[in-house]
Amino acid sequence: MVVLAPAAFADSTGLTGRLLEKVACAADPTQTYALYVPASYAPARKWPVIFCFDPGVRGRVPVERLQAAAEKFGYIVAGSNNSRNGPWTANAAAIQAMVRDVESHLAIDGRRVYTAGLSGGARVAMQVALGGLAKGVIACSAGFPSSEGGIPGKVPFAFFGTAGTEDFNHGELRRLDAELEERKAAHRIVVFPGGHEWASVALLTEAVAWLELQAIRAGTRAKDEAMVQEMWSTRVAAVPAPVGLARWRAVKSLVADFKGLVEMAELQQTA
Repeated sequence: MVVLAPAAFADSTGLTGRLLEKVACAADPTQTYALYVPASYAPARKWPVIFCFDPGVRGRVPVERLQAAAEKFGYIVAGSNNSRNGPWTANAAAIQAMVRDVESHLAIDGRRVYTAGLSGGARVAMQVALGGLAKGVIACSAGFPSSEGGIPGKVPFAFFGTAGTEDFNHGELRRLDAELEERKAAHRIVVFPGGHEWASVALLTEAVAWLELQAIRAGTRAKDEAMVQEMWSTRVAAVPAPVGLARWRAVKSLVADFKGLVEMAELQQTA
């Protein structure tokens, strides 16, 4: 296990391209987080970041699963080792400590801050986005935190949700898909064979690719034609062949995600 004291950030060149399991926050060493900084990192420009929340204080798990995406797309990923299912005050302290520490040491693009979480950690990630910090959320096996007002009429961030076929929150994510559709919110929800768990490395890489598309749409990332075409080809190839609900969902999602980015008149008619 790599344990990093705050002073080590004085020379960040040795921190890139490897998973750091326990970084102590300079302002409060009792707060720690796992960290991955891509090998291509250089402080001369600003980088997107994903802050992760696991319900069982396992900061390493999401960071490890997002490592491939971080390298491919150039993201910093940090996962709290203190956030857990429980009182909000404790989670708020963990969020504040991790975010402030990462921002103080690394060159973060404030326009491209994202969150990710599993189960109760997904609700923490959503709360951070509702507070205005994050522009997008990867939510595994849960959606919005409970609120008397329910889901906002206007959702101000992009939402990528996942759920296993045997997940006890599977129904919640399906309902959320319809609710976000009604609000015309940028969203995509993927169901995979499995249970109540973090999405796989492959699916999380797909989620980050989707966030890249949303950044292009928002104008916070320059359009990369080759990348868009690669994503488009991959998604088209994955559309189920038999006519039915699964195919309709896949085609509808494709149209929503790539409209205006690629030529798709025929696909729009299919949808």
